[in-house]
Amino acid sequence: MMRFGTGNQAVIDAALAAGCRLFAGYPVTPATEILEAAAREFPARGRVFIPTEGEMAAISLIAGASLGGWRAMTATSGLGLSLMAEGLSFYSGMTELPGVIVVQQRWGPGDGSLGPGQDCYQQATRGVGHGDLALIVLAPKSVPELADHVGLAFELADRHRMFVLVLGDQIVAMTSEQYRVAEPAAPQRRDSGFGRGDRMILPELVAVDEKAGDFDALEAVARRWEAKYQQIGRASCRERV
Repeated sequence: MMRFGTGNQAVIDAALAAGCRLFAGYPVTPATEILEAAAREFPARGRVFIPTEGEMAAISLIAGASLGGWRAMTATSGLGLSLMAEGLSFYSGMTELPGVIVVQQRWGPGDGSLGPGQDCYQQATRGVGHGDLALIVLAPKSVPELADHVGLAFELADRHRMFVLVLGDQIVAMTSEQYRVAEPAAPQRRDSGFGRGDRMILPELVAVDEKAGDFDALEAVARRWEAKYQQIGRASCRERV
């Protein structure tokens, strides 16, 4: 269907079309309208909306929903992404949970300005978490692309079992354009795979003695990350981290 609205509204329309079941987030300009749209539309469609006390709580709730097999997302700005970095290192890196984060950038550094800018490009593409973590980053330049990229982000997150960033900015967030989006899709629950040790990393490390160091397990983890990043890099330039 064709819609006309801001980039922030398009994010929620695309998330509903992708079958997202849970949105959790904390208000921060210029992404607050995404939170407001989710507050209106998620409960109205039988989905879960949780306003959180901060960004660290939001990323943990997204991981929890993902652990249960549901598609989940949050939205923030560069400041919020900084606060989510530790959670991303664990949930996306160590446990290989999929999830989507829309980051509407503003002007930096620091708290910066509420005006247009791209304050966290380096952070998103080079240093979003510790332990050499890298994430897939999609960068739409218009409202139609933003809607398309949100849907793509859910697909890539599930395929590669990691969080995907949709890196917008204040201009894309606030601009109104016509965009195409599918009708809302019913959330589909997937097998999370947690605890079997076949795809998720955490079970390999739960018995590690930090004093002695299980270096074989750590080596296996590092090689697995390396292979995943190489696979994504070979898939297409669009998916490179």
